[in-house]
Amino acid sequence: MGAVSSSLNDPAAVYMANEPRLRLDLINVISGTDTILSIETNDSSPATMVTAKREAKYGLVEFVQDVDAHGVAPLLLKVYKGGPLKMQFHFTISQIDGADTSLSGLTFIHASSVKDIDNIVNRDFRQNPNMHTYPNARLLGDYSTNGQPSFKFIWEWTWTPYTTINTRYHGWRNSICFADYNKETHSLCPLVQFSFWIQDLPKTLASPLLDQTASMSAVSPSPIPSNSTHTEDPFSPSSLSSMNGLRICPSESSHSDSTEILVTPSSINIPVLEAGASPQASPSIGLVMPPRPEDLNHPEDGPVFRATMAELEKRTAAQRAKIKRLLKSAQSAYESQIASNEQYEQFLNCLKSLSEAENSPFRNTYEFYFERVGRIILNFQSTSCKDLLTFVIEPVKHLYDVDIKSAEFRKKEFDEESREYYNWTSRYLSKQELAGKKKHDIDTKYQDKKKTFELHRFDYYSFMQDLHGGRKENEIVYQLCQYGEAQARSYLDAANNIQILKPELDTLLQSAGETNKEWIKQRSGREEQRRALQKQSSVREKKSITGSAGPKSPAPREVTNISSPGSPFSSKPDPDLDIESRNARKEGLLWALNRPVTIGEGINLNISGWHKYWVTVSGGRLSEYTNWKQNPEMHNEPINLQVAQVREARSKERRFCFEVVTPSYKRIYQATSEDDMASWISAISNAILSSLDGTGSTVGQEGSSTPTHTKHVSNNIQNVLSRGLSSVNRRNTVSENIRNLAKPIVPGKRSNLPSLKVETDQLNILSIIKGISESNCKCADCDSPDPSWISINLMITLCIDCGGVHRSLGTHISKVRSLTLDTVSFTPDFIEAMKMYNNKLSNNIWEALLPPGLKPQPNADKSEKSAFIMAKYNERKFLE
Repeated sequence: MGAVSSSLNDPAAVYMANEPRLRLDLINVISGTDTILSIETNDSSPATMVTAKREAKYGLVEFVQDVDAHGVAPLLLKVYKGGPLKMQFHFTISQIDGADTSLSGLTFIHASSVKDIDNIVNRDFRQNPNMHTYPNARLLGDYSTNGQPSFKFIWEWTWTPYTTINTRYHGWRNSICFADYNKETHSLCPLVQFSFWIQDLPKTLASPLLDQTASMSAVSPSPIPSNSTHTEDPFSPSSLSSMNGLRICPSESSHSDSTEILVTPSSINIPVLEAGASPQASPSIGLVMPPRPEDLNHPEDGPVFRATMAELEKRTAAQRAKIKRLLKSAQSAYESQIASNEQYEQFLNCLKSLSEAENSPFRNTYEFYFERVGRIILNFQSTSCKDLLTFVIEPVKHLYDVDIKSAEFRKKEFDEESREYYNWTSRYLSKQELAGKKKHDIDTKYQDKKKTFELHRFDYYSFMQDLHGGRKENEIVYQLCQYGEAQARSYLDAANNIQILKPELDTLLQSAGETNKEWIKQRSGREEQRRALQKQSSVREKKSITGSAGPKSPAPREVTNISSPGSPFSSKPDPDLDIESRNARKEGLLWALNRPVTIGEGINLNISGWHKYWVTVSGGRLSEYTNWKQNPEMHNEPINLQVAQVREARSKERRFCFEVVTPSYKRIYQATSEDDMASWISAISNAILSSLDGTGSTVGQEGSSTPTHTKHVSNNIQNVLSRGLSSVNRRNTVSENIRNLAKPIVPGKRSNLPSLKVETDQLNILSIIKGISESNCKCADCDSPDPSWISINLMITLCIDCGGVHRSLGTHISKVRSLTLDTVSFTPDFIEAMKMYNNKLSNNIWEALLPPGLKPQPNADKSEKSAFIMAKYNERKFLE
């Protein structure tokens, strides 16, 4: 196996500083209950040789090159990790010149390299002498001969990895040391030191014999070859020559000085294996590897050598371009896979958000398939990215940066050394014949120059041979094979996991297919309905197809307006209700003016300003809603139908109009057809009669009306309606002559409607706003007196000119209302809010940085006021 030395500077397999104090006799490597390897020193004193032996059934004794070696390249004994490993150390302590030998505080240290052990012994121990706190150190205790010529003892250690696995070589480098404590110098003195390599065993290997033979080509392609052969060995050197070009730990340097390591046939037991005796036959693959140079002697410097180097340099330039393209494409693939993984993860998150909705049809598909299978695929893709980075990108980048890029520098260095050497040789030969010491000095200098040149030439030649002779390229091939093996393993694992979930996917697919057939039938029905609607010539026929029924319909159906089938405001009639109760409820789309018309006020219905509102009749109330497509908002206070009457509009200026009359005002609505108008009049009349007879819901009966009401009003506006109905309670309740209101109003005859008292806040809103603060008596933007307009979102009073400019700003900035004409927008909550705000407080904010003299005067023209208002509110120039 190698030599034994008492000096750390000597390249030996085992180091023993002082054999009488502590001698290593034997190391047994135990896996399970079997001793798979024995390392034994010879019996001479001091020991000069160490051998490694194993039984034939465990295969060859293998070695690897030490990547941490400097100058020389010693061999490391390789041990396969097939399971838990134990190492049994046999030691001997002997007397020295008849005096007892004592070891104080014998300590075991385990590290990944000799350098790490030196750091622990010389540096870390001085900082922290408590060795029992070190995770990689063990205190064995004190030992002594106690009057005996020698004392033998055995100590066992269970191997655990000191560092993470070397992903490039799939193993661990180990260095162990036994040291005793010197009380005088307060230091640790190394006595025995030994290094070895633990190789991770492939999971696919089954038996110990296959572990060692198959792993030579699968994990560590080849042991260090020996020139000797055994007569019992059926493996001839020619049969092993195909593997000699592969190494588990290739050295970065191709040259070295001579070494003292001895490898003899007697120190390595080669197993006898008959041809075809392998219990498991595997298909063989012919590997085409670059041939190794048969002649290890480099040629002398001359035309052949220079031509050879020129050819290798030319190949290096081509190889550099190819490796660069390979590296760039691998990095691009890695980045693309990372981006693809992020997009796929985003896709899974979107599916998850869809499945979290209530009654979502995506829930089963996501929870039973994509949540599990998607994560399996995502994990596989992420693992594939890591493997691409570990096995392809990093090794190729290392080859490109360290080896290929340095080729040009090495060539330049060799050319300079060659030029300098031959120039010096020319000067040396030009010297005359010298004698004595001068001749000796110049000859010695010449030999040194020649030696330096030959070393540079040898280094450069060896570097180029390794770069193109197969060793460096084989490293990349080996890494690519590992990448392929890792990718195949990930594919198979993912496929096995997905195969388990395939039945659930089949069930989901079948269910979705049946549901799709039902939707196809429904779509066919809709197409038939659409074709039928296209053939109808009247609105009445159209309503009969869609299932709507008017007041004259023989079937007891709810009176509803024609609306789209998917409208969120559509409702289904309750068959348990009678005809009268059902006809007292209705909702649909009507057109109306912005504000009600006061009693006795004449109005032209052909004016512009008609808007569409969603109108509901329910619970004895008629309510209007704006913005009904998105977020319905109450437009006006609901009309209490107990004190209202409905009739067809007397004016013939617009078609299909009817009016709802209350004691204080009337509200004019326009339907979409004559039948629709009749339907609304009938529904409102039935609601009035129901509320008067006590069969319908009233304000005082909200508790009983709420459950029925929620059946016929969509969930989208249920909260809005409830807020609107509750706000009606703030109005004055009328209890006298209620039934007289149900009588029809005769044209030309004054109605005996009881007068209702309108709240003082609404009639005197202008005086209330001005009475809040003196600043409200002037326009907030030009200081004009007696402003009659207000911005309800900015909460400032304005003159008529500034109010017009505010209208042009848009309602998202300012909503302008009249303080004398508009009595609907000023709710009690708005009045309470205005009491805490005024023009002065607003201008302290909006005009905080206003320069003196820039604000327009009351008599300024409209363009000057418009420019100031735009700068103040739209551009916000004067805000802090």
